[in-house]
Amino acid sequence: MVALRGVQLFAVAPGTRPAAVNGLVNGVAVAAPLVVGLVVGEPELGALACLGAYVAAFTNKGGPRRSRTLGLCTAAVANAAAFLLGAFTSDVMVVALVLLASLVFIAAMGSAVNATAARLGTMPATAFLASSITAGKSPSGVLVAAALVLAGGLWYAAATGIFTPPPRLKQVLAAVAEPFALLGRSMSDTREPADHDRLVGAVRRAEAAAVAVATPSGDEQLAGQLTHLVGQAAALVDLLAVLDDLGPVDPVIEGPYRRSLAKIGVRVTSLGAQLERRSKVRATADDVLADVTAACDSLRSEVVNGAQPYSRLAAAARHRRLLESIARTTDDASAAVDLIDARGNAALSNPGGPRQPFLDVARLRAAMTLDSLEFRHALRVTAIAAGFYAVVAVLGLSHGEWGILAVLRVLRPQYGATVERAGQRVIGNVIGGSCAAALIATVNQPATLAIILFVIITVGFTLRPINYAFWVIFGTPLVLLIGDISDPGDWGAALARIVMTLVGSAVALAGGYLLWPNWERDRVTDVVRTAATATATYLSESLHSILSRDAGRLEQTRRTAESKLAEARAVTQRARQEPGAAAAVSAAITELDTLARVQRHLAALAALPTSSATRIPALDDFVRVMSTSLTDRDAADARTTQAALDAMFAYLDDAHRRRFDELPSSGESDTPVRMEIRENEPLIALFAVITSEVAAATAMAAREVRPS
Repeated sequence: MVALRGVQLFAVAPGTRPAAVNGLVNGVAVAAPLVVGLVVGEPELGALACLGAYVAAFTNKGGPRRSRTLGLCTAAVANAAAFLLGAFTSDVMVVALVLLASLVFIAAMGSAVNATAARLGTMPATAFLASSITAGKSPSGVLVAAALVLAGGLWYAAATGIFTPPPRLKQVLAAVAEPFALLGRSMSDTREPADHDRLVGAVRRAEAAAVAVATPSGDEQLAGQLTHLVGQAAALVDLLAVLDDLGPVDPVIEGPYRRSLAKIGVRVTSLGAQLERRSKVRATADDVLADVTAACDSLRSEVVNGAQPYSRLAAAARHRRLLESIARTTDDASAAVDLIDARGNAALSNPGGPRQPFLDVARLRAAMTLDSLEFRHALRVTAIAAGFYAVVAVLGLSHGEWGILAVLRVLRPQYGATVERAGQRVIGNVIGGSCAAALIATVNQPATLAIILFVIITVGFTLRPINYAFWVIFGTPLVLLIGDISDPGDWGAALARIVMTLVGSAVALAGGYLLWPNWERDRVTDVVRTAATATATYLSESLHSILSRDAGRLEQTRRTAESKLAEARAVTQRARQEPGAAAAVSAAITELDTLARVQRHLAALAALPTSSATRIPALDDFVRVMSTSLTDRDAADARTTQAALDAMFAYLDDAHRRRFDELPSSGESDTPVRMEIRENEPLIALFAVITSEVAAATAMAAREVRPS
């Protein structure tokens, strides 16, 4: 379990409900040959066809129906050919070794070879090794077995082509509804700040879903409506970030404030439910701010009468004004939902991408260098798999192919990912393998085993898209039981296979550590620096946009910064599993968390109005200095920034004095002073927060480059 530190084995991946349905289709398609074999009284033949469907299933990468089915047919032929080669060369070790090494190397190079190699992956090598079940068969028996593997693969291609539903409009609407559901949940529970990264991820997925509608044969009008609606969700996400940045709510309005925000949250949640067609009932559009407005009016009266300090009214007004913005944006989103044409289950076109050359020689040549992560991984996995095969052949180890299969499944390009996968494999073998051995020892009827296999395959493929750990648990007994259909009751062979799988996992770990390892820990500094640079560009563009807004350029720099931050987080997460990386990873995670906060504050900044920003004193100096503060900061710049902030807060103090003086006569009237405070106070407060976060980020970066 140490190898799985920080990994949530059985956490449900977001957005996997449709994938689980497709998994169910896959499971039934793979298991169906077993039922046929059982009906005709030939469970062994059914198991061979099931094996063909099984290896074909792992080449199913989705995509348009026609190209997907053709790709699966190609995989069926390739897997059957590899199976046939493995069966006929098993007694000629040198030839078999060369063939296996070639299959493994091509699989590891993947897309550098061509798209077909990337789709097939290690499945031809798996079929090559699986041909060991034909040991002792006559040449005609081997041909029959290979034909059944081919038939199983072609059946799977046909079955999934027929029964996998095409993309539906309701699936797109479900993706667009996701950010609204998360937003509503965050607004209803304000005990913790909103998970900004998760909300942004939901918005990005919703954007991708909306873009998918705008195909040449799709619906441009609907795509535009959905894009506008996703824009409202993005605005709500940014406004929620501003809300978190405001800090604690004044106790005088805290109760009404939380009730008002919860009411808005219910409205936002109902928009998501309406999009998914789970509910036709829209939450009431009453004046959700009535309570908080009444509380602020009462507080204003007390301030005028001298019973409360003006500072409390100013703080309460900041929260109320932001709630007003959130409520208005929710109204806009509600109107956008009403405009969407509800053609619930219409099929969507999904044209394939541009055709790729069968073999890109230039790309392959460029990839085949020791500087290439792909090439080093290909060399590593080929050397380990071939070496293991040679040892198995020379020593005559029983069921040695299972160890080689474990090497192919466990070895990843990064050592940290290999450690994680090895841990999952060990757990899967201990739990699933023990269950399989017990079944093999107690169930002696091939028909009964076939029925059990059908259930395991269906459940395993259904749960596989939700979390890989589920598949490990179900996949181990699956492959063990397929191999025992023809010889039920041999639990000793099952245990031997489990042992060889554990040995193969251990060999993969050792080989991944010793042979041309790709250490993510060596990349941590670079990816964190890249994320910092992208965030610096985002910071500069955000600040300059206050003076002259370029929405397109700002959005592009924001997406780049988010992407680089996500990549850096992924690298540091993998590096955590590597030896000797703890200190560097800990520092990197701290810096990335700071950069994430800076990005969240910048997203909040983009949601604020800036029409009165030109009245803020020293704004030009602040923008000029802070725009480069993440990449080029010195003591003079720090003094300039602080002087600019001091001038801004002095301006705010003067504005609040003027507002206090006019309060008895103006009341709720929207005076110029009140408008200045309403628009510029949140900006200045965010300037101060961003300055603090940037100072923390640059201090950490300075500690990293300081010589020890």
